[in-house]
Amino acid sequence: TSSGLTEGKHCSVCGMVLVAQEIIPPTSSSDGLEYRMDDESKTCAVIGLGTYADSNVIIPKVLSNGYTVTEIGEKAFADCTATSIYIPDGIKKIGTRAFYNCANITEIHVPSSVTEIGTQVFYKASNLNTVYYDSMYSNSDNPFLNIANIKKIVFGGKRVPDVIKSCNN
Repeated sequence: TSSGLTEGKHCSVCGMVLVAQEIIPPTSSSDGLEYRMDDESKTCAVIGLGTYADSNVIIPKVLSNGYTVTEIGEKAFADCTATSIYIPDGIKKIGTRAFYNCANITEIHVPSSVTEIGTQVFYKASNLNTVYYDSMYSNSDNPFLNIANIKKIVFGGKRVPDVIKSCNN
C-alpha cells in the first residue's frame, strides 16, 4: 500500500551502483480491486479486478486509506466477466480499452466528472446496449464507435457532444 524500491545492485568492493533502484508504485487491494497509488496527490487509479469476485463491480470514491479514486486505467477491466460496473462521480479519466471485451455488461453509466476518455473504451463489449452519458467530454476518438449493439445513449449532460451528433448510430 506504499511505494517501494526494486532491489538494485552495487559493487561490494567500491560501492558503485551497477543497477539503480527504481521506485515501485504502491498498489492496494483491500476491496479486491487493484490500484496504482499516487502518494503525492493521495489519488489512485483502478488498474484491474485483482481478487474481486462479485459480478457487480462497485468502484469506491475513496479507499479506506483515504486515497481518492480518480481514474480507471488502461485495460483495467479488459476481458472481465462482470455483469455491471459502477463508476462513481469523481472519476476523471477512463483509459484506453478500459472495458475491452467485457461481454457480460449490458449498460454502463459515465458520470459527469469524466473529462478524458481513451480510445476503444467499450470495444468488443458485445452486449453493451445502453450507455448513460452525463459527461461533457467529447473528441474525434468517440468511445461509442465500433459498438454495433448500442441501442440507446442517454445524455444527462447539458449538451450532446458534437462527435455524437455526427454519428450514424
